[in-house]
Amino acid sequence: MVPPATPHAPFGANASFDFGPPGAPAGFALPAGTAVGQNVFVGCRSSAREPWSLLPFFTPTADGPQPLPKGRFGRFLAWAGDKWMIGPLVFKLCTPFSLEPGDEPFRYAPVICGYLEYDNTHSADTAELIFGLGGPAEPLVSDKSLVGFSFGNTHGFATTASSEIECRSDADLFETEIGPAAALHVTVPPHAKRIHPLVLGVFQAGFHYAQFFTGLSAALSHGLAQHSRYLALADARDSEFMRSSLDFDAKVRAAQEIRAWLAHTRRLTGEPEIDLTALRSLMRSVVPPA
Repeated sequence: MVPPATPHAPFGANASFDFGPPGAPAGFALPAGTAVGQNVFVGCRSSAREPWSLLPFFTPTADGPQPLPKGRFGRFLAWAGDKWMIGPLVFKLCTPFSLEPGDEPFRYAPVICGYLEYDNTHSADTAELIFGLGGPAEPLVSDKSLVGFSFGNTHGFATTASSEIECRSDADLFETEIGPAAALHVTVPPHAKRIHPLVLGVFQAGFHYAQFFTGLSAALSHGLAQHSRYLALADARDSEFMRSSLDFDAKVRAAQEIRAWLAHTRRLTGEPEIDLTALRSLMRSVVPPA
């Protein structure tokens, strides 16, 4: 039986990026709950002489890189944060949520924040990181401060522009034919540590958030500008989660339930504020009020 994927979802967007556990389908779902099966490439290699170490969320080709087996990577799933580790690489996705009204562009922005972190301080070689998705895509060109890709103008991903980051497509990802794909390729210099912000976004006309953002690129730019704030909110949620007296399995179920609820929230143009009663109930089941 294929385990359920973990949805990461913007509030009110009826969309998600599904990821993990291994064996589950992955990728963008628009609307939330629709079938996904997108190749997702996340990983690293310690030098150009080494093979790629990639999380198991893609279908390998005969001559291409292979996914890591169980035991070669780690995961820590919390209430808002979802952290994956491959040696010195940390890949994190965050699903922050808030009960506080106000600042609607922040609350309803159709973005999911994360980062790629790599500690290369003990190596004399240049390390390489990758984050990419399968499918035909176009590089983002409307904002020179960010670099990334859009898939049909409805979803995409970006990071802050840097001389250490370049866009790669198709066979250039791994120097072998893997079909259509697009990725951010990151180099980490010898004896250095890097944390690169990552923002995934969706955009569909008719949603409440469309009054704040002109399109996908504008939403991604907002996500990068507010990146530290989204991560701080996710960290606050996770701190509450870790203080819970529930056992581990119950915590995991609660994390999945909150994410599933968020993924299916929808606020279209002209509709009232989303009722948070169900979210409050889910939160109280994990962290009862003092």
